[in-house]
Amino acid sequence: MRKFLGAVSSLVLLLAGFGVSAGAVGAAEDYDSAKVKDFWSLAASSADYAVYAPTTKGVRRSGLQPEGEPPLSSFMQTICAGQWSIQKSLQGSGDNPDAGVYMVQAPSRQCMPDPRAGGAPLAKWAFKASGKKFTAYYQGCLTTPDGQPEPAIADCPASQALYNVDGQLPAAGGANGPWVHIEADGMTRAQIRSLVRSMKPIS
Repeated sequence: MRKFLGAVSSLVLLLAGFGVSAGAVGAAEDYDSAKVKDFWSLAASSADYAVYAPTTKGVRRSGLQPEGEPPLSSFMQTICAGQWSIQKSLQGSGDNPDAGVYMVQAPSRQCMPDPRAGGAPLAKWAFKASGKKFTAYYQGCLTTPDGQPEPAIADCPASQALYNVDGQLPAAGGANGPWVHIEADGMTRAQIRSLVRSMKPIS
C-alpha cells in the first residue's frame, strides 16, 4: 500500500489565496521557520464557521510533528461557492516516521475534496470528541505490497493501519461547528483519538 500522501502546498499558495502582494509572497519563500499557528489563525479569520486546531501537546502525543519546514502542507480551497475548505497535513515524528495525517474542515461534507478509497475489508470503530461522535473506517495497511489485496484489520499491525475518520465538532464562538475528515496513516487508535480530542476552536 502506498505511504501517506497528504495534500502538500506552500505557504505561498496560502498567502496568494488571501490576495497578498507578490513582494510578500517572495518574502514567504525565504521564510524558513513558518509556524503552524500562523496558518490556523489566518484560516479562522477567513472561514464563516468555527475552525478547530489540534493542540501542540495533542499532536506530539499522536506521534506527529507540531511544526514543519516550508513548504508547509497547509492551504485553503473553495469547493462550495463562497465557502472555504481548510486542509492541513502533519507528518510523523522521528520516532514515528511512517505516521501522517491529512485533515480537512469545511461547513458541510459536500464542501470537502473526495475522500480516499481503500480496498480493505469493511471495518469501523467509533469514539467521541468534544461530545460528538466520530467514526473511523479502515482503509488498508502500510505494509501491503503494491498490487496485493488489503488484509483484514486483524491482520494489519495497529501502527500500520490506514483510516478515514469523519465527524462534526460543536459550534463555538457563535459559529457552526465544522465537518471534519481525517486520513490517518500509521497511527494507532489511541493516537487518532488523542489528536481529535485535542482539537480546540481558534478564537
